[in-house]
Amino acid sequence: MNLNTQQASRCPTYLSLVKLSELGVGQKALILQANVELPVKLFEMGCLPGEEVELVFAAPFRDPLCFRVQGTLVSMRQELADLIPITEPYGG
Repeated sequence: MNLNTQQASRCPTYLSLVKLSELGVGQKALILQANVELPVKLFEMGCLPGEEVELVFAAPFRDPLCFRVQGTLVSMRQELADLIPITEPYGG
C-alpha cells in the first residue's frame, strides 16, 4: 500500500517511515504493515504486522540480510526489505 503526500500528512506514523532494510545489526523493530508485493512465503515464515523482527546478520554491501522473526531466521534481499515498513528501531 502506497500513501500519497496528503494521506501521509493526516497520519503522523508514516511521516518518517522506516524500512526493514534500515535496521542495524542487533536492532529490533515491529513490522507495521504487510505489503501486497511481498511473496506469500514471507508471510508463512512470520513476517506479519505486529511481529518483532531483529537484524541478525548483514552480508557485505548489506545484501542479503538475515532477520530473526518468531524464532526463525529469514534471509531476504535488500530490495525486498525496502518494501516492509517498521517502527523506529530499538535495542542493539
